[in-house]
Amino acid sequence: MPQSPHICATWGDTGFVQIWDFSKHLNFLAESETTAGAKEPTIFKQAPLSIFKHKDEGYAIDWSPLVPGRLVSGDCQNSIYLWEPESGTKWNVDKKPFVGHAASVEDLQWSPTEANVFASASVDKNIAIWDTRLGKSAAASFKAHDADVNVLSWNRLASCMLASGSDDGSFSIRDLRMIKGQKDIKELHWHVQIPGMIISTAADGFNVFMPSNIETSLPAANGP
Repeated sequence: MPQSPHICATWGDTGFVQIWDFSKHLNFLAESETTAGAKEPTIFKQAPLSIFKHKDEGYAIDWSPLVPGRLVSGDCQNSIYLWEPESGTKWNVDKKPFVGHAASVEDLQWSPTEANVFASASVDKNIAIWDTRLGKSAAASFKAHDADVNVLSWNRLASCMLASGSDDGSFSIRDLRMIKGQKDIKELHWHVQIPGMIISTAADGFNVFMPSNIETSLPAANGP
C-alpha cells in the first residue's frame, strides 16, 4: 500500500487474495542490520489481516494511490472485486464483481488523479475503464491489441495517457480523451508546421490531436 508500505496484498494460485501486516518482518530486518554477527533464521507465523476467495486464481491487483487501503483484484474468471478499508486492519470486499471482460483479467491500475477510476487489461484483447460510482459495468471499453493484453501503466504526469503491452510483443500508448474515436475516417495528415499534431476528417466530424507529452509551440512568424 503506497500510504502504508508495511501493508501488502498477495495473490495465490488457490484463488485467495490476502492482506498482510509486515511490520514485524521489516522491524526484524532493520534490527538485524545493526546487530553484529550471524543469527539463526527467524520464521514468522501470522494470520492475514483480511482474506477473500475468488472463483479462480488471478494475477491482477492494485492499491489506490489516492485512497489509503482501497484495492482492486481481478481473476481468470473475468471478475474484478473492490476492497474498501473499514479500519486500519479490516477490509470489506464488495461481493458483486465488476464484469465486462470476456476472458481473464491480466492487470489492473488505478488512475493517478481520479479516485474512483481504474483500468483493466484482459486476454480478450481489450482495455476497459471503470468508474466505481457508475455500477458494475465498464464506463468504456476498446480493443487495444491483436493478442492478450498483459500489462498496463498509467502516466503519473500526463494522466490522460495509458500504456499497454501485449502477448505479441507490441505496446501502445493511448490518449484516453480520444477513446471514443471517430467513425469512417476519410483523411489523416500530420501538420506540416507543428511537430506531433495530427488533423483528421471523418463522417462524424473534424478532429485535431496533439499528444500532451510533446512540448512545442507555434512557429514564429517570419515577418512580412
